[in-house]
Amino acid sequence: MSCTTNYSTLIFTVSRSETVRDAEKQTEDIANHISSLIVEHQKTVKALARHNEISNHLIKKDSHTLSKANSILDLFHQSFDLDVCYLMDRSGEVVATSNRNDPKSFAGKNYSFRQYFLDSVNGSASVYMALVWNRKGRG
Repeated sequence: MSCTTNYSTLIFTVSRSETVRDAEKQTEDIANHISSLIVEHQKTVKALARHNEISNHLIKKDSHTLSKANSILDLFHQSFDLDVCYLMDRSGEVVATSNRNDPKSFAGKNYSFRQYFLDSVNGSASVYMALVWNRKGRG
């Protein structure tokens, strides 16, 4: 009886160790995938920021520059399959957005309280990943 109990304990311990190793491997794979997604999104933002249409609208806010900025935001929104692309001015107000025709548009909203905004005005890259429950999509 004692031999059987020790053997069962050994099997349980080996099985548990394999499960822990599998879980650690899955966790590492998920972390690597998330890191890869963050890097890709940062590249997208850098590419977007280099478009003259974007900076021009921040300098001269008029209907002509807004139309051009919205076109670029729409292009990135569609090309990279993003939920929304938007442009904020130095005060944190959304001055152009790909969801401008949506009833829950970000246009005119102020996000100066968000950490990603505070980081960016201080010259740092920032990542903000969230699920916005009222929109039922990434925010």
